[in-house]
Amino acid sequence: MFKKIVFVLLGLIIIVALSSVLIAVVYKKDINNFIVESANKKLNARFSFKDVSIGIIKSFPRLGVDIEDVKIVGIREFEKDTLAIISKASIQISITEYLFNHSVDIEKIKVQQADFHLKVLKNGMSNWDIVKTDSLAVKDTTKKAMHIALKKYEIDNANIIYDDQLRNVYAHLVDLTHSGSGDFTKDIFSLDTKTNAEKLSFSYLGKPYLSEVKAKLEAPLQMNFTKMEFAFKNNELLLNALPIRFDAWFAMPDSNIDMDIKFDAAKSPLKDFLSLVPLLYQNSFKDLTASGKFGLSGYVKGRMNNIQMPGFGLGLTIENGAFKYATIPAGIKDLNLNLKIDNPDGNVDHTVIDMRQMQMRLNNQYIQANLLVKTPKSNPYINAKAKGDMDLGALLKIIPQKELTLSGNIKMDLIVNGNVNDFKVGKGFAKGNFDVSQMNYTNASIKKEVQIATASFTVTPQKLLVNAFSSTMGKSDFNIKGSLENYILYFIKNEPIAGNVSLNSNLIDLNELMSLSGSNKTDTNSSFELPKNVNLSATANIVQIKYKDFLMSNASGGVAFADQKVNFKKLAFNLLDASFIMNGSFAKQEKQDPETNLTLTIQNLNINKAYKSFDIIQKYAPIAEALQGNMNLNVNLSTLLTKSLSPNLGTLNSEGDVYINDANLSGSGVLNKMADLVKWSQLKSLSVKTAHLSYSIQNGRFIVKPFDVLTNLTKLNISGSSGLDKSINYVIGIDMPKQVVDLGAASDLSRELAKISPTLSLDNIVKSLKLQVLVTGNMQNPNLKLGIKGAGSGAEASTPITSQIKEVVNNAVKQQVNTKLDQAQQQADAIIQEAKIAADKLKQEAYERADKMVADAQNPFAKMGVKLVADKIKKEADNKSNQIIEEANQRAKDIINKAKNQQ
Repeated sequence: MFKKIVFVLLGLIIIVALSSVLIAVVYKKDINNFIVESANKKLNARFSFKDVSIGIIKSFPRLGVDIEDVKIVGIREFEKDTLAIISKASIQISITEYLFNHSVDIEKIKVQQADFHLKVLKNGMSNWDIVKTDSLAVKDTTKKAMHIALKKYEIDNANIIYDDQLRNVYAHLVDLTHSGSGDFTKDIFSLDTKTNAEKLSFSYLGKPYLSEVKAKLEAPLQMNFTKMEFAFKNNELLLNALPIRFDAWFAMPDSNIDMDIKFDAAKSPLKDFLSLVPLLYQNSFKDLTASGKFGLSGYVKGRMNNIQMPGFGLGLTIENGAFKYATIPAGIKDLNLNLKIDNPDGNVDHTVIDMRQMQMRLNNQYIQANLLVKTPKSNPYINAKAKGDMDLGALLKIIPQKELTLSGNIKMDLIVNGNVNDFKVGKGFAKGNFDVSQMNYTNASIKKEVQIATASFTVTPQKLLVNAFSSTMGKSDFNIKGSLENYILYFIKNEPIAGNVSLNSNLIDLNELMSLSGSNKTDTNSSFELPKNVNLSATANIVQIKYKDFLMSNASGGVAFADQKVNFKKLAFNLLDASFIMNGSFAKQEKQDPETNLTLTIQNLNINKAYKSFDIIQKYAPIAEALQGNMNLNVNLSTLLTKSLSPNLGTLNSEGDVYINDANLSGSGVLNKMADLVKWSQLKSLSVKTAHLSYSIQNGRFIVKPFDVLTNLTKLNISGSSGLDKSINYVIGIDMPKQVVDLGAASDLSRELAKISPTLSLDNIVKSLKLQVLVTGNMQNPNLKLGIKGAGSGAEASTPITSQIKEVVNNAVKQQVNTKLDQAQQQADAIIQEAKIAADKLKQEAYERADKMVADAQNPFAKMGVKLVADKIKKEADNKSNQIIEEANQRAKDIINKAKNQQ
């Protein structure tokens, strides 16, 4: 009987195991889709994962669920934020508890290789509040609640960022491992937790308080779900080598969180505190000796919600401190610090920072400072003093750094006292000097020496005067003078700083400077950005500027920084032996591609050099490779830039004018094909006397309006376009001399003329004949077709060239005949007009003579006789006048008939 029971149980186990494998294989896709769809229905986020596996073989007798590559991405305000990326999440659930007790008994939840980015916006919205709520849902009170139990959870190798923009709190944990175990079935129990973080960083109000320190905590957490209260009692947090004892209590009765946290490290030696200084902890910390009294205490108490922060305080004291490395003679002595930070109610503006004393002796150099800050948000009050000398070389010996060299001296004597609103209007009290001399700095990452020969600043309430700043960075040198306004508010509240400076330099190597900032790396997408809140105007005189393979010289003009944009005003420089004048702007903002808008005036730019240097010319005007000579340009352009700050031609818009004088064009593939097509070999090599073209670039196409090119052989007229896809579509008009037409592709013209009109002048026709070449296809393999301008259907016609010639000739003949008729009509009209004038004159003179004869006769009988003679004279004049007009009309008629007969 017992054997039967054993065999039955084994059979059931085998069946269940095989079933679980079968389900995971056959229904895997459906299971994956179901999980994704179900999750996205309940989340205000986008949930996805790569794979899920369900089985009991590895986790027997528990059901194991493994989900790989989980990703949760926000929506709406958090659309670009990834809340979580989890390499693997595992859950082990008891099958028997579920089958027999209707209970979900979770043995363990484990999360491996995870990144969490928790974010709170300034309006209080958090990116982890993603579970949808159904206000219309009705709770089923009759349904029996399912019992869910959890025994253990683990987080292995996680990175967590907490970015609270509302409260200006930032925390970052790197390589975090955390585990907790307890009986979650109870309302009151103890949760045993273990936490380790390789790096913990924390900042508040933009000021860092912890920087990449190791953190370790083993603490029992008292859980009371009945009252929603949780407490740590007498626990110890280890930060690097510093143990901090703390008690903490939290309550979450509703959406509020009440808390009461106290911590102190009053009994710790000074060396434990110094372990929080990264430069000390990372350099043979075991060899560091330290002495002196050290005290640390603090609290966080009050309520936290979307609009409220708890109060907090921090006290730090060091008395007669000293530390040094055993192998280095120099050290820090007479270190005294008294710092208190207090905020009783969580209102940021009620924070008081009081550093009553900070002093130390570095070798024989003494440094002391104090600082008092009140109302930091509304109108910060600052009372600060700093005085002393610092030998940077000695400091580096005391705090040694691998692959780093540092030397030089800093001397300061500064006093600032007043509210920042007073400083805005030039009030308050500020005076002193800050000087740097003979500073040299190098490290392994930049591999270029930074030198500051001298830097001298004078502090006044209105301005920070830059009396002198002489520096080199690699091959680049900078000499700056000027002044900065609003400098206190810039450093305290990050308000815009303004100023005017002059910059002089012999060389600025942008290639080196970009390598120092890392902005020329190809694996980042425009990783750098221009500084914010900087409104700075500068007049520059730079002998040479290196950028990529370009060498600019004699640069001078105005440069202004504002709103993460650089504005150029009449910036003149020489490049490729040409003179440039540039106006416009360059902008680079966070998470945006760099862009530029420029207006350029360029004189005497070598065309072939420009082709070799500028990608835009290679892409749009490859014929420039065959041009030898200079050109002048007026250019307007706007474009986004690539990672390497080259134009993104797909976004380029431009228009401008190009002027060419005295250039040679030879070796062009298009020109050679055109010469062969029209059988005019001399076209393969041309001397360009003048050319002026207007162009535009839009939507990836280079478009030129019709323009004339005057050469040593003929005149060309060119229009058309080319594209980034290397397609071309141009029409080239050519003035062809008679001898070329007779021997070339249009040699049939003479025979066509003879058929149409044997007496027609070929010279006159050739003057009106303009051949056209249609260039299509692509830049590598252009297609050329010959036509004649004005031949009915144009250069794109498919009719033979002889038919086009015949049409042009017919038009020319008609025009010539019409011209002769017009000339004959004009001649006839002139003859008739002249005859009319002569006839009218004849009649007028005869009538006047006859009337005078009658008037002079005194005797009445004589007058009667004279009148008969006068009438005869008038009649003869009429006859002669009519005869003159008739003869003129006949002559005119003969001339017109003769012209008509010549058709």
